[in-house]
Amino acid sequence: MHRIDTATKATDLFGPGKHGFKDGDPLTGDPASTLNAAWFNSVQEELCGLVEAAGLTLSADNTQVLRALKKLLAPAGQIAYFAMAAAPAGWLKANGALVSRTTYADLFAAIGTTFGAGDGSTTFKLPDLRGEFVRGWDDERYVDGGRAFGSAQGDNVRGPAGGGNLITNIGASMGLAAGSAATGSLVGSIVAFGTTTADTRPRNVALLACIRT
Repeated sequence: MHRIDTATKATDLFGPGKHGFKDGDPLTGDPASTLNAAWFNSVQEELCGLVEAAGLTLSADNTQVLRALKKLLAPAGQIAYFAMAAAPAGWLKANGALVSRTTYADLFAAIGTTFGAGDGSTTFKLPDLRGEFVRGWDDERYVDGGRAFGSAQGDNVRGPAGGGNLITNIGASMGLAAGSAATGSLVGSIVAFGTTTADTRPRNVALLACIRT
């Protein structure tokens, strides 16, 4: 494939010193551009290469190039976040819905029943990312060991380094004896801390999580 109107254009595409397509002029006898078989073959090979690079089999389907571009730019199963409340074309909300294995065959081939088997025959379940933080899968690094791919995890607050009871450790650092009235007061203060919210969280922005079909 050649560029037509840039500094890297092929100057001999339509004859010495000529480039690009042109209209004919019947008044002067100047003929219009004539495209030869080599040009069409070159374009066809470029498009076939694009389709095959996406893992598709060449056929008479006239949507192949569009489907190939979609797969190469965003493969089925990719998760993305959008700054709008509705899923864009080609995406579904990652909301745990049960969807058709036939209608979304590419997505089913990509994620299978990892997030749920649906009815076991005609549907499968999408991941549900509503209100969730996403964590990278441990994948045998053993930082977050024992996790199955796609599994959910409840919230947790890590205890003090070196082990021990959080209240006792704080009390000891303040010079309070375990079991003292002062330590009991400290316990009450810590228990009351933060109880106005339902979770522990960092600053965040709520966006729409979607999955590519």
